[in-house]
Amino acid sequence: MDISMESVDKSEMVKQCYNHLGGSIQFSGIKQYWKTSQELGEGEIKTYHFQSGIELSIYRLWLHRPFEYNLQIDSPLISMKFCLDGYAPGLMDMKRKTEFLTKGRCNMYYGPYMNFKVHLPIRKPISFVSLAVDQETFYTFAEKAGHSLPAELANLQTERACFSSVSLTSNMHMALQQILHGVPSDEWMEAVYLESKATELFVLRLNQLLGINDEPKTLHSRDIERIRDAAEILKQDLTNPPSVRELALRVNLNESKLRKGFRELYHTTILGYLQLLRLDQASWLLKETDQSVTHISQDVGYSHISYFISLFKKRYGMTPNQYRSNI
Repeated sequence: MDISMESVDKSEMVKQCYNHLGGSIQFSGIKQYWKTSQELGEGEIKTYHFQSGIELSIYRLWLHRPFEYNLQIDSPLISMKFCLDGYAPGLMDMKRKTEFLTKGRCNMYYGPYMNFKVHLPIRKPISFVSLAVDQETFYTFAEKAGHSLPAELANLQTERACFSSVSLTSNMHMALQQILHGVPSDEWMEAVYLESKATELFVLRLNQLLGINDEPKTLHSRDIERIRDAAEILKQDLTNPPSVRELALRVNLNESKLRKGFRELYHTTILGYLQLLRLDQASWLLKETDQSVTHISQDVGYSHISYFISLFKKRYGMTPNQYRSNI
C-alpha cells in the first residue's frame, strides 16, 4: 500500500491505512482507534492529534499475516519511535538505509521529507509508541531549553535527512509504561494525560540530543540494565512470577539494590510494577476476548476475584464488567 502526505498532519494517512487493514475503526475528537480484523491478527493502534503540534500513536499488535506499506511525507517532520517489545524492519530513502525498530531502542528521523517502506512481522508481538513532531514545535522546545542544537538538527531546514538510534533511558521507560498502563477512563482526562506524557517523552529525547543526562545518578549503568532485565522477567510469567529473592538471583543483584533500583527507575515497588502489568493484561483480555472476569482474574495471577475487582476499579475507575461494557 502506498500512502503520500503533503502535510505533517497524518489524519488522512491514518484513515487510508486503517481502511486498507480492515477491522473496526473509531474516530472521536482528537483520537483515532483501530482494532485488527481476525484475519489480520490481534491488537490495536491508537492515534491522538494534539494541538501542541505533537502526535502520539500507540501500536500493540500480533499479526497473522504480513503487512507492508510505503509512506511518503513531503514536509519537514521529526519522527520518534520508542519500542518496548518486538522488532520491525523498515527501508528509508536516506542512502537506501535499512533501519530496525527493536526492543529497548528509540529511532528518530528528521528531515524536510521522508520516504519509508515499513514491514510489520507476523506471529511476533510488537509494541511501540510513536511521536510525530512538526518543525515549529521542535524548535520552540529546543529554544526554551536554552541549549545549542547539534549541527545536523540546526540544519533541519536543508535537504539533509538524518537518522539516529539510541537506547531508551529509565525515565523514557517510565513514561512509556504510564502511557500504556496509566490512562484515565474519562475521555477528556485521557486526552490531557496523554498529551502531557507525549510532551514528557519528547522532552526526554530532546534532552538526549542536547547532552542532558536524566538517568538516576545513584545507580551504575550495569545495575540499570539488570533491573530492566528483572522487569522483563516479570512480564514473562504474570501467573507465577519469581519471588524477589529469586528475581535478584537471576539478574545477579542483591535484594536491597533491586528493590531500591525499581523505585528509582520505575517509581514504584516490584509488586507495584507487577500489578501494573497484570491489570494491563486484564484490560486487554477484557477488550479482545469473551473470557469471564473470573477466568481473566486467574489468568493474570489473581486467585481471589474480589481482590482483583478491587484493584481493577482502583486503577481504571470502574469494575471489569463496566470497563468491558464501555468499550
